[in-house]
Amino acid sequence: MSGISALPQFGLLHYIDFILSVAVVSGAVGGVGGSGQALVRDFETGHLSKLASTPVSRYALVVVPMLSGMIQLLAQTLTILFVAMGMGLDIPPGATGFLPLMAFAAG
Repeated sequence: MSGISALPQFGLLHYIDFILSVAVVSGAVGGVGGSGQALVRDFETGHLSKLASTPVSRYALVVVPMLSGMIQLLAQTLTILFVAMGMGLDIPPGATGFLPLMAFAAG
């Protein structure tokens, strides 16, 4: 890590500050893709039709799996942040930078 962070393009940034955004975006994209694939699989196998015959609203059948995925992504992002902070991550704006990051991870 020290070799790439010595490049002049990094300036005063540490490599962990750079790679953190890649980890968060990668996790968010992967999580959204997984949620979408699960919904399509439920539709293709007829599981969604079976659930639609229950007294649960159709809105909940679609929204609840998305909320579940969002909670998983938030937990994953928090884990990444805590590990990165242990490795020396510094979020310069503090809570002002932390909250938008969590909002972005939530989708």
